[in-house]
Parts: sequence; C-alpha cells; structure tokens
Amino acid sequence: MRHMVQKCYARVKATYMGERGRDVPEQYWSQFVCYRGASEVQYICGTMIPRTARRVLVIGVFGGRDYFFLKLRGHEVHATELAEVPGFDNLRVANVEEGLPYADGYFDAVVLSEVIEHLVDDGRALGHIRRVLADDGVLVLAVPFLHEAEVTHVRVHTRVSVERLVAHCGFDVVDVCERPGAGFYIPGVNLFNHAASAIAYMVAGRTVYDWTLPLLARFERWAGGKRNPLRRISPYWGAHFLCRKSSTTPDRIGQNRAAFCARST
Repeated sequence: MRHMVQKCYARVKATYMGERGRDVPEQYWSQFVCYRGASEVQYICGTMIPRTARRVLVIGVFGGRDYFFLKLRGHEVHATELAEVPGFDNLRVANVEEGLPYADGYFDAVVLSEVIEHLVDDGRALGHIRRVLADDGVLVLAVPFLHEAEVTHVRVHTRVSVERLVAHCGFDVVDVCERPGAGFYIPGVNLFNHAASAIAYMVAGRTVYDWTLPLLARFERWAGGKRNPLRRISPYWGAHFLCRKSSTTPDRIGQNRAAFCARST
C-alpha cells in the first residue's frame, strides 16, 4: 500500500512539474507541491523579491526550495554553501562569515533563509552581504524564533532581536511576514492538498495544485502580516524580513555608553 501511494505521489508531482521538471532535480520536486515550509515560502519570497531583480544570491541551498524557485522564475541565481552540492549551477563554496567571492554591489537580491541563527559572527556576515548587495537591492531574511532545540543554532532570536541586529548592520526592515499565518498549521491541510490533486490526476490526468497552493500561500502571506499571539506557542514560529540598505546605522557604542557608563548623580 505504501509503495502504491509513493508511486502515485511521484506521478502527481511529475504531472504538476511538467517541463519545469527538466530544470529541477527530482529530489527537490516536493518543495513545489507541499504546504508548510515549502511552496508557500516560495510565494512569500516571490512577493519580496521583484521580478526585475536580475542577479540573486541564495546563501545556503539546503532543500533547493529557494534556489530552484527563483531559477524557474527567470532570475540569474547564484549560491554559496559550505561544501559542494551536486545539481546547483553557479554555486561557490564559501562561509558568509568569512566573506563572499563577489564584487561590490553585484546582486539585486540576497536570500538568507534560516541561516543566520547558525552563525557566530552574524554581524560580520550581514556586513559581507551588504557589500555585495546593490544600493537598491533587497535582502530577504528568514529566521525561526525562540528555537534552541537544534544543536547547530548558536543564536536564539525574536522579531525584535532580528530587527535590532539588521539595523546595527546597515539595513532597514520594510516588511515582515510572520509564520505560521494562522498561528498554527491546520491539521490535515497538506493531506487535503495532495489528496485533491491525486483524485484529479486519477479522474482527469491533471492536478489541482495550481488552485490549492496559491490559495494556501496567499492566506499565509496575508495572515503573516498581522500580529497573532498564538504563534508564540507554535514550534514553527518565525518570520521573513524584507530589508533594504539604510543610509545610517544606530550608534551602538554610544547607546551602551549612555545606558551603562553615565555618571551617577
């Protein structure tokens, strides 16, 4: 039974991907049809990165979600990773904390998705990103909140801590989409998403992902722009931040000097 379900799922994915499947390795197809950290994240990323952005840098290609979405969208996509990963064009091995092997202002957009919490020198990494980003470019930053269970996380963030960090590194936050949109993921939604397309495939030889996925993604994007206290109890709480270069940065040293070194009266 399990084998039959897996075989059907593979055919449904192949039908949905169609010609696009030639440009995306099969192991990454699920990123285009699944809800909860996959296709709706692609949608959010797509609303934050303008289609006019020519060159886009994806820092960290794990899962292939952002890289292949942006590639299929028509951008010239480059990537960095800590080691060689097969199947990715324009990929360079680099640690963003140590530097990026690109010229100043080379990219129109940079995607740093669920990476910054792994970095010890996060401020230095953001400085390297700022250097390679065009003056009118955008940084899309995705960060999980209060997530200390993963042993590779060396930073535990909140929305406020991220906003303060990027401000001190020369960026303005111009938009935030928190997730999950509803505060939690509705049980069974992804099962319904796949079942609907499986039934459509068996009846008509097509899928309905083109209907279900945009519906779920638009709701996620809309709801994510609103405050929701329920997210605080979700293990998936986090946000996407749309950032642009700022012309000024806060005086961090001055702020701390005033707060802690002022003479007592």
